[in-house]
Amino acid sequence: MKICIVGTGSQGTGLAGLLSMEEDVERLVIADYSEKNLKICLELIQTLGSRIKVKDIRAEKVNASDVLDVARVIAGSDVVFNGIIPKFNLSIMKACIREKCHYLDLFASPYESEGIPREETIGAQFELDQEFKRIGRTALPSIGMSPGWTSLASQYMMEGMDEVENVILRWGDYIDSDEFIAPISPITVFEEWFGAPSPMRNENGRAVKVDLLGSEEEFEFPSPIGKRKIYTVTAHPDIVLIPMFTDKKIRICEEKGGIYLGDMTVKDMWIKAIQQATSRQGDEKENINMMEEFSKAFVSPMEYARLLKEGKIRDHSVCFTCEAVGWKDGGRVSHICYYTATLKEAVKHLPWASPAVYGTIGGMPIELVLALGRGEIGQKGVWSIGSLGIADKLNKAMAKRGQILTEKIVRTIV
Repeated sequence: MKICIVGTGSQGTGLAGLLSMEEDVERLVIADYSEKNLKICLELIQTLGSRIKVKDIRAEKVNASDVLDVARVIAGSDVVFNGIIPKFNLSIMKACIREKCHYLDLFASPYESEGIPREETIGAQFELDQEFKRIGRTALPSIGMSPGWTSLASQYMMEGMDEVENVILRWGDYIDSDEFIAPISPITVFEEWFGAPSPMRNENGRAVKVDLLGSEEEFEFPSPIGKRKIYTVTAHPDIVLIPMFTDKKIRICEEKGGIYLGDMTVKDMWIKAIQQATSRQGDEKENINMMEEFSKAFVSPMEYARLLKEGKIRDHSVCFTCEAVGWKDGGRVSHICYYTATLKEAVKHLPWASPAVYGTIGGMPIELVLALGRGEIGQKGVWSIGSLGIADKLNKAMAKRGQILTEKIVRTIV
């Protein structure tokens, strides 16, 4: 099979590393606008040494907003993985339609609103369903940890209930380090809570704004994360996808999360980044992008491998949970599924990768890319991962890659 990865940030680089070790990948193309990122990606892949099985690995510079340029780079590929921001989802999808390639990505916005154009939403992606059916190819948007695995877990849990009240997604990302490093793209870190339009949840099928500080909740994650305060995030697509693909009526679908650096809470992290951003401002600065200014406070996640080698990252763990609350046989049920990725497991597979990276791309993305390339997914068009009917197969494959999948069910007889 021939694979192209558009975007060589931490996630795209991680996927490239995993695919480079697959014997049935004939050609692997990595593409990015940044020549620096392409160089780093190739260098990290080479550290895998004799584990590399792919003989044809090539790097291409690409303008992801230009359909024709993307088409040039992906030509001849069986599967295209989009590892960049939602702004480029449609241009890459349209290039895939032009070149008849399967398509996957990690994220889209759930709603069109001020600051979020229609083309960046999950709804705009599903509008290309007939086009992908016409060319006999499959598109799978939003297939990482969250969104992605959370859709799969929620479908599994809701199938076991007579009625569903709420589906709440929660995640925690803890790095034991004195470095102020972002576990994911620094801009994405702030967009999680401060991006347009606002922290939101789906309430009885409607988008409802949520007060950020008022959404604070203390939740117990598996060790070493432990009990942490989390906050409602800004518009993840799962709050649309989960209610869209179930026949159960969900009262509230919401996602909350937190990032913890050393002894810092989420609020500490926000304050430090804001303080550094404001200290750089001068009277001469106008029309500054505050998200970009906030992001400059962080050490880039592309420095993760260096910090790991220098012993400046002592431990790291990320956990995503999905809880469905409802009724079964007259009793109230709370069912929680946990997906945990550890530093120990991450570096076993990719010596430079964080759990946030390996937990994401070393889960569903790698398995789905390979399944599409091998012709193992028969559905054509644009699909939600929870609707494919392959949850059991995916969970077993993820477990083989060292992802820790657990669950807890609490029943109350009324």
